[in-house]
Amino acid sequence: RQRINGVRTNGFALSVSGSNNIEMLTCAGLTDDFENEGQLMAESVAAWLDQEWMPQEVHMRMGQCAKGVLIQLLTDKNKESVEVADVMMGISDTLHGRWSEYNDD
Repeated sequence: RQRINGVRTNGFALSVSGSNNIEMLTCAGLTDDFENEGQLMAESVAAWLDQEWMPQEVHMRMGQCAKGVLIQLLTDKNKESVEVADVMMGISDTLHGRWSEYNDD
């Protein structure tokens, strides 16, 4: 996996686009195994939430939601054009829209 300024990017890649040469972080470096990439996302989200709060089953469900969003974006678009911001906003919007499923836990 690529490193940028010493930081592992986990398959995400920087690309320069736009008239201002803004560096955009895209999903270009991810493998074509979207199921596996999504599962890695799910596990990462759940582990982060467990560490930030306390281990809970709801974190696994939230991670699975994030997995679904990532897979959908990668399937609907060319992965080279999917920006990390698209993934982050998609996950945020989806979790917010489904918050009642997670809030009681």
